[in-house]
Amino acid sequence: MQAAPDARMLRMKAGTVWLPGLRRAREKSGLTIRQLAEEAGTSPDTVWRLETLRRAAESKTRRRLARALGTSVRALQTPDKEAEAT
Repeated sequence: MQAAPDARMLRMKAGTVWLPGLRRAREKSGLTIRQLAEEAGTSPDTVWRLETLRRAAESKTRRRLARALGTSVRALQTPDKEAEAT
């Protein structure tokens, strides 16, 4: 898993959270980035940026993505290695 750089953490908007488990959840669901974006009501670019940790997600976006993937926000926030251990 790619760690978010400190400089990015400092620029994060209050209330935003990284989603290191997003790609894993999307791939498990069988959805493409475009399909997930449509289901969640966001753009494919946003999903890509969230998956590659170039952008942190606001609460509303986290909930929409989790709902579209049939999972919890917590699962999206869980790094891959932690998720595999549970």
